[in-house]
Amino acid sequence: MKRDVILPLIPLRELVSFPAAIIPILVGRERSINALKFAREKYNNYIFLSVQKNQISENPLAAEIADIGIIARVEKSAEQVNGSYRVIIQGMERAILREFLKEDEFFLVKVSTLEEITDTSKQLVELARDLISMFEEYVTLKKVRLHGIVAKLQANQVSEITDVIVSVINIPISIKQSLLEEL
Repeated sequence: MKRDVILPLIPLRELVSFPAAIIPILVGRERSINALKFAREKYNNYIFLSVQKNQISENPLAAEIADIGIIARVEKSAEQVNGSYRVIIQGMERAILREFLKEDEFFLVKVSTLEEITDTSKQLVELARDLISMFEEYVTLKKVRLHGIVAKLQANQVSEITDVIVSVINIPISIKQSLLEEL
């Protein structure tokens, strides 16, 4: 069911986050730190994450932020000596940015959740099993440490499988963003 939510936004540089993915990020820009603190104080640690279209912009404008991102929960955050924060994020669900409500000290946005299109056909489940198997080989060959995430992947959860895989593999940001936009 689609729902509207108001959340602080942290624009991401050089990173596209996905639902089902647990990722570490470094939050260092003043506006993003303010959004992180506001999320902790007023939004039960929920935030909206979306990639910047212009990766080198230090202070992106609203128009420079992708419309599709994710609602995420801040699981852990630790302030560093330089004032930045190391943060562990748990992706929750895809959402589309509808409106910027605040842009000065931090971005506050209205987003609408996006429903995943599900297909549980036998053929798709078999393809998902093959995909999990190939991903296990990739993780082994690349020596990627995922702390048991591969063992938790289930063939009937195709969307979760693809989100985890795409978040791990090394492909251009533009391709990752286009995959995030696929429901």
